[in-house]
Amino acid sequence: MPLVANLLYGPSYVSLDFALSQHGLIPEGVVTVTSVTTRRTRICTTPLGLFTYAHLPAALYSPGICQAAHSDGTFYLMATPAKALCDKVVLTRKLQATSVAGMQQFLLEDLRIDADALRNVDIGTIGQCAQAGYKVRHLQALQKAVEALR
Repeated sequence: MPLVANLLYGPSYVSLDFALSQHGLIPEGVVTVTSVTTRRTRICTTPLGLFTYAHLPAALYSPGICQAAHSDGTFYLMATPAKALCDKVVLTRKLQATSVAGMQQFLLEDLRIDADALRNVDIGTIGQCAQAGYKVRHLQALQKAVEALR
């Protein structure tokens, strides 16, 4: 399914809830394949399932994307755990978490991410996303919140 998401609407990479679930950061299983693109936001309903695409500016698109392998030997583009968190923070509407405490509440209570899992998230990728200049206060709060858990 992730490869289909990459091919269905591109350029895109799998991220957000689907990637957070795949990386084991959130406890919920996610059926909808969520992706990020530099193109317009889109929802695609296919016989294979539901695919959603959220728009991000080009400057924020590339940091933290990796090539992931599926069990059938195919490869697809997917956000690293840090990038998926950045995307989730940036694309969550009306998120007020610009303080460390507020961001930790969002991560630990709203998203129900395990604190131990957050300790392994790459701070450098979060910093790269913050340098892109889009929702900098939110991303800086994310970086400090993750650092505070270490």
